[in-house]
Amino acid sequence: MCPVPVQGGLGSNSNRPRVYSSYSSRIWGSAGWALWLVNTPQTDIAGRVWNGNGPIRGYQDSQSLAKILAIAPEAPLVFDVLYKNHDEGYLDAQSLQEILAQSTG
Repeated sequence: MCPVPVQGGLGSNSNRPRVYSSYSSRIWGSAGWALWLVNTPQTDIAGRVWNGNGPIRGYQDSQSLAKILAIAPEAPLVFDVLYKNHDEGYLDAQSLQEILAQSTG
């Protein structure tokens, strides 16, 4: 398997999802979608992306995240974020669960 970037994004705004600076990358296997690498972009005061591997918790555009992940809902999710402790990972998992629950129901 090798990483395959998703082309483009969901808008022209720099804090919108894009693979090179956002939360949605895919790993492609012979059977189709294998897994999602999930993170969010963090922007500076001017709106420029400075970190493409930010946490899910607190991300303002959760609908975009839900739309991207809905492309292959059966694919496992892997957080592609550097956490300081286990609590941050747990809070991201809770946030993502809430985002996905809102988008499906």
